Amino acid sequence: MNFRNLDMLRACLALMVLLGHARWLLWMPWHEWKALPHATYEWALAAGFSVFRFGSQAVTVFFSLSGFFIHFRAAAAAAASPHGQAVFSSKQFLQRRARRISPPYYAALIFGLLLDTAGRHFFPEVYTAATSDALINENFQHSGFTLESVTPAILAQPGLLGWHFGSNGPLWSIGYEVFYYAIYPLFMVVWMRSRWLAYRGGLALSASCWFWPLAGWWSAMLVLYPIWLAGALLAEWLAAHRHRPLPKAWFWGMLVISAGSLAWTELPLAKSLPFLHVPVRMLMGASTIAVFAALPSRLLDTNAGRLLEWLGIRSYSLYIFHFPVLVLLSSAVFHLLGARPAHGWFAAAAALLAALAGLAAFSLVERHFLPARQDTQPASP
Repeated sequence: MNFRNLDMLRACLALMVLLGHARWLLWMPWHEWKALPHATYEWALAAGFSVFRFGSQAVTVFFSLSGFFIHFRAAAAAAASPHGQAVFSSKQFLQRRARRISPPYYAALIFGLLLDTAGRHFFPEVYTAATSDALINENFQHSGFTLESVTPAILAQPGLLGWHFGSNGPLWSIGYEVFYYAIYPLFMVVWMRSRWLAYRGGLALSASCWFWPLAGWWSAMLVLYPIWLAGALLAEWLAAHRHRPLPKAWFWGMLVISAGSLAWTELPLAKSLPFLHVPVRMLMGASTIAVFAALPSRLLDTNAGRLLEWLGIRSYSLYIFHFPVLVLLSSAVFHLLGARPAHGWFAAAAALLAALAGLAAFSLVERHFLPARQDTQPASP
């Protein structure tokens, strides 16, 4: 069991989101593209992008991964204690979380404001939902800098009132994370008295919001809360078994569950059974983490492993900074060409530029707020 492997998982998830967004914003729809004649190398590019098309599922795993890492500290302390107890300080926890995520987040808001201001002036099509593409327009018609978008974003709840802060729509998931951090001290109050009551209470609250929604986005956040709890529960199990080698059957079993739940989310049948949405994604999130935690440590000694670990450490900045870059480039393309391109080279180049922006933001901002124990370089082979 090697938690450094989870940095590789972070990298894979961030790349899925980034490349998926580049594919969507800067390449014509798949059903239109495949109807046209293409060279072999263009099909190879399309196949490469298709590997990273599970952006929605990647966000699901990010939620479970957050629950895993947030709760592992308490779970490990309880597992090491003769009486199964852990010491928890709500104040220290919230201070650590605020220091870790807030500076990059607010830097991303400023970055998005600057790029969107330039984009709206020179290439307004995407920003004003005035392109020739109905899907693009639908997704950007509630984006901008209004009271409904700016106020929640300043409070780290972007999208809470139904308006995205400028073009950076993917920040909605950061609002969910902040909400889960905010209620974690309440979870711990119950958990330190009865672990199963804490989990059952979270599940019951989620189920109640499914049938009787609360006001605003908080209801949607609570509906997905069990996905976060699935990661926390996995942390407890692995903390209790951290000094024992995981059997091969565990790895293969988790791999089957992860692949099976991922396949289920892609089936048309899944849309007709919405009550299975959360349970399936709970399984997908926890099992995917378990698979990566059980991978051989020698993978980190490969060039690919070291690169993924390096990117994984930078995944937060990659996630929160990439989208305004892609939107600016997409809007420029719509302004010049009138539609999404019929080839994928724009999308590939835009993905690279967006990744470079995220890496630069990490160096300028995020690296100064990493926990002292986390190095910014992978371990030497």
